[in-house]
Amino acid sequence: MQKKDDRTIKAYDIYSEVYDAETADFWDGFPKDIIQDFKSNLKGSRVVDLGSGPGRDAVLLREVGLDVLCVDASAKMAEQTRKKGFTTIISDLRDLKLDMSGYDGVWAYSSLIHISFEESRKLLMKLSESMNEGTVMLLGLIRGERNEERKMGDSNYVRYFEMYTEDKIRDLLKGTHFETVEMKTYQPKNHVYMNYLLKLKK
Repeated sequence: MQKKDDRTIKAYDIYSEVYDAETADFWDGFPKDIIQDFKSNLKGSRVVDLGSGPGRDAVLLREVGLDVLCVDASAKMAEQTRKKGFTTIISDLRDLKLDMSGYDGVWAYSSLIHISFEESRKLLMKLSESMNEGTVMLLGLIRGERNEERKMGDSNYVRYFEMYTEDKIRDLLKGTHFETVEMKTYQPKNHVYMNYLLKLKK
């Protein structure tokens, strides 16, 4: 039996082009200051987009002058970002194989929601140990009390969603050396997105 996270990767592999088209206007419902806040806190311009999907966010980050490396577990999503001109690495966030020490920031928007709380904590601990002090992270999560499994469109392919409350996020960050600079919430449609701007302080 496939792990729930593997089923999510499979769903994105099958529906990468459809997902790219359907989410093209995703950021229309968000104030763009979230991107400017992220950029203004960076020491440099090299950033990693963890769970980059089809490159929707990476394009916006590039437009404000950032040098973006895309990382995604889906080979088909990686094809989409490469078509958009991004250097892309295929890697599962549950077992990230990338030297992060040379990067100034991490963009992880709606990506950690597809792995478990325990796996996200493991990833954040790994990042806090390998990245330099002052590294900035934008962490975007969805508010909710219960984790969910959702079908991809009209198909039988299922995506896993780990939902978060503010208390759960505090537990997620505990001991990671990532400190909250600011937190903003947006509700463009049905879901409340919690956006945490974090800075690594060792």
